[in-house]
Amino acid sequence: MKHSFEELNRLSERRKETRSRLVEKAIRRWQWCRMEQELIEGYQAMSKEDVETAEGCLSVAHIVSVVAQW
Repeated sequence: MKHSFEELNRLSERRKETRSRLVEKAIRRWQWCRMEQELIEGYQAMSKEDVETAEGCLSVAHIVSVVAQW
């Protein structure tokens, strides 16, 4: 923990920003990355559902075309 605090002090001086501002930026960045990962996972799950739905529709379309030929 001491190392982190010292690094934060150095970064604060180098960027001429308060420690509080740097922490706030870090938290916002973390939140953004977390949200981005959740979106990626959500879209991946949706794509699996879309494939399953498309496969189901193709099966139904095939059955309908077979029945229509009778």
